[in-house]
Amino acid sequence: GPEVQIFLKIDELEKQKKYSEIINMCKDQINITPEWLTPYFYLGIAYANTGNKAKAIELFKYIIKNAPDDPSYKQAKEFLVELNK
Repeated sequence: GPEVQIFLKIDELEKQKKYSEIINMCKDQINITPEWLTPYFYLGIAYANTGNKAKAIELFKYIIKNAPDDPSYKQAKEFLVELNK
């Protein structure tokens, strides 16, 4: 579906460190498909990289709560540990 294209675009923006674009795109996507956790993950990364640590922690906790054993999101736990240091 369209999620694949959106994921590829967000992933490319992340490689380019275009965090404000990631924030906008992820917020839009969360409104469209709130059950899809990938935009929350990238939004957390973008917030962590723009100094909004509290919001990043909130997003990673949300992912862990909703997909605790999903290997696709195991990095969320690692990022949470780092942010809580």
